[in-house]
Amino acid sequence: MCDNKEIEFSDGFADLHTESYKNILQDNGFGLDDARQCIEIVSQIRSAKAIGLKGDYHPLAKLSQKQHPFKI
Repeated sequence: MCDNKEIEFSDGFADLHTESYKNILQDNGFGLDDARQCIEIVSQIRSAKAIGLKGDYHPLAKLSQKQHPFKI
């Protein structure tokens, strides 16, 4: 709901990947330059040092953490 109006996301969702692949095959896909900022942000988040729980946080954040599988 947004501004008391229901927003429906399921229509056309099944065709999303098909349309994406069609664009890729027509050389209209996303390249590294399009994704670079996202990749950099994820890299920064994954390599950031945890500072612990501060201020307002989700209750599930109190649960014990498991080591990332790539760092085992």
